[in-house]
Amino acid sequence: MEESIRIALGSVERSGSQMNSGLSIILVLRGEVALKTPGQNRSLTQSHYAVINHNDVYILDSTGPNVFLWVSMDQPWLEFVCPEYAHGRYYCCSTVSNPATQPLFDVVRQRVVRAAMLRYQREEGYALLVQAELMQLLHTLSLHFRSDARRPSLAEASGRLKPVLEYMNRNFREPMTLESVSAGFYLSDAHLARLFRKELNMTFVEYLTALRLESARRELLYTRDSITRLALNNGFSSVKSFNQYFRRSFDCSPAQYRRQAAPRPEPAKTFWLEAGAEDSLELLARFVERYQHQPQGAGARLQVDLPGRPAPLGLPPLVLDVGELDSALRESARRQIREARRRIGFTHVLISGLFRKRQKGLLQRYDDMELLAELVGMELTPMVVVNLEAEGDNLEHMLEVLAGQFGRRELEGWLYALDGGPSGAGEGLAQAAGLLRGRLPGGKVGLCVDLERPPQWTRAAGEEKGRPQFTDFIVMSSDPNDTPPAGDAFSYERFQKRYHQNQMNRVRGWMEEHGCMAPIYLIGWNTLTGRSLVESGKFHRTALILDTLLMLRRDVAGYGIRLNLSQTEPEKMEHLTYPLSLYLYQDIKRPLFFAAQWLRSLGGMVVWEEPGVLATQSQEGEYQVLMWHPCYIDPFFSLEDFQEDRYSRRVCLSLRGLSPGTYRVKRLYLDKDHGSTYSSWVKIDMAVQLDQDILDHLSRASNPDVVLDYRTVEGELELVQTLSLNGAALWSIKRIDQ
Repeated sequence: MEESIRIALGSVERSGSQMNSGLSIILVLRGEVALKTPGQNRSLTQSHYAVINHNDVYILDSTGPNVFLWVSMDQPWLEFVCPEYAHGRYYCCSTVSNPATQPLFDVVRQRVVRAAMLRYQREEGYALLVQAELMQLLHTLSLHFRSDARRPSLAEASGRLKPVLEYMNRNFREPMTLESVSAGFYLSDAHLARLFRKELNMTFVEYLTALRLESARRELLYTRDSITRLALNNGFSSVKSFNQYFRRSFDCSPAQYRRQAAPRPEPAKTFWLEAGAEDSLELLARFVERYQHQPQGAGARLQVDLPGRPAPLGLPPLVLDVGELDSALRESARRQIREARRRIGFTHVLISGLFRKRQKGLLQRYDDMELLAELVGMELTPMVVVNLEAEGDNLEHMLEVLAGQFGRRELEGWLYALDGGPSGAGEGLAQAAGLLRGRLPGGKVGLCVDLERPPQWTRAAGEEKGRPQFTDFIVMSSDPNDTPPAGDAFSYERFQKRYHQNQMNRVRGWMEEHGCMAPIYLIGWNTLTGRSLVESGKFHRTALILDTLLMLRRDVAGYGIRLNLSQTEPEKMEHLTYPLSLYLYQDIKRPLFFAAQWLRSLGGMVVWEEPGVLATQSQEGEYQVLMWHPCYIDPFFSLEDFQEDRYSRRVCLSLRGLSPGTYRVKRLYLDKDHGSTYSSWVKIDMAVQLDQDILDHLSRASNPDVVLDYRTVEGELELVQTLSLNGAALWSIKRIDQ
């Protein structure tokens, strides 16, 4: 093991230009170390680390005393123990971490430190334990930090594909295509393409490009040939193409790579300390103990001076999505609608299927009118989705029926969202809009826009853009389930956090293209991906919901929130786990219920706001403080680790300038145990009827913790809250002795 795995404590003044063999990690224990690789310069201070890939040229430099830990696994060992990882490239440097990805970096750091301690303690069997730690480290790197660019490996190929790869390895400099290679081996193009996807998880072109890039990279280091000659010698069609592929793989141009890899005139100085240096070993031991015991969650100490300069909160209205009108006819469903209206304060109700022909005739139509009258009586504004493929033929007739029941003035206050269906034909939408405009001149007519199949318009003669002139608003959906997420931790976090904003930007682009700028209602939406019990249960989402709604509050005209109406038995399992369901059974509420309720309980004026903390004022002596800890990480990263302290965030907030007196302080807290019913659901046989005892238990498990306190304030009130992963807390402060 000593030759294959190198673990040492060292210091550096300047290492000179060196090429890394295998996979290495440098972890700084004291001081500062500069790590330079082609395309990147990184300054690593205490507790920071970086991964150096196989065949990377690097330079270590420093401006003062330092101590660092060096762990290196050579390429033959990687090939032997885990060939699927041996040819990967890993972009992992802890200096770019953030609160969402910090736990992933912590896991890598812990594995490195544990391996080092096992190496120096040298207990019986330590070599096997060191290798076990490093193999788990490789698994984490491959799962969360692996670049899409892979190095080709014959070891991964089956007998059918291996001769093809051997041929490509010998002849990659020559022009070749999938068609020419498949013909030479008597395979169909489609079959060969499937073999590459199935066995190497890459395409023919990706494999061929990787071969050419690896050869060109070596020639950059060991020859003085021009960039043009290198490109053409290695099978690239042009220098431009070579530059593009090289930059994509190595984050720098070929010329930059060659300059940074060039040997320096000064001799390289020794940077390794002997492994037995007492000071370094003591430093490592202290580092391990400190690192293992200190809280890993980010902390914040905030001071809010009142009254400050308050600004309007500006929350958009909430739209209660009941889905098909038929599903809301039952009394149990109506009860839930009434409670949602009373406790959350919805202003609109989204319904579909209103204009559909009824099989049961007048009796069912009477029930529809009765339900609509009840919704209007709750002061809910109907937002009616009209599916033209299913309801277009009945639109005119139903408008007459509704006008006779409610009057045209009432109908003009409703919103009508036209859905053209999969075809998205603009002509049919325009005709339906014209009919609505003619019957209800003061009504608002909008469009349901599917970004994958947006409505198509025919441009009039001399018109630059097709213009849907009738568009008063846009209805859109935004669900990360519709797009495969990125594979590495950084891209995953960015993908999830910016997903809804990016989708809204796409809709705005579509509107600008068609000359119809209008307010946007975000109706169907989700947080993170997946609908499984694990993702929507154990991985608690309250903070993600709050983060999304507050982040987009100035960009949308309204949010839709789906009401999963109570039924004796679920129609689909996903109804139980859909993360934005308002209810499950009876009075069991999902975290979204409380998130929406908390937002509506905030005051109208913002006195303090920063990521994860929002303080508002409703009136003199009444304040609300919302705290949330969003973590946009992969739910399947490690469910067991969700219980550990490193995912927590501690917030200490002081409200200064309060009038002296007695204040009632109420705190509601939702975390992964109390805000989620996952742990309870998985113990229940969903195939049997749930009795009242089970329903009562689930109802209690889904409710937030409540703490009520009375405090005498002389001018400053301190609120201290520890937030678990995606946990959230709402503090309500009210003076009671006035």
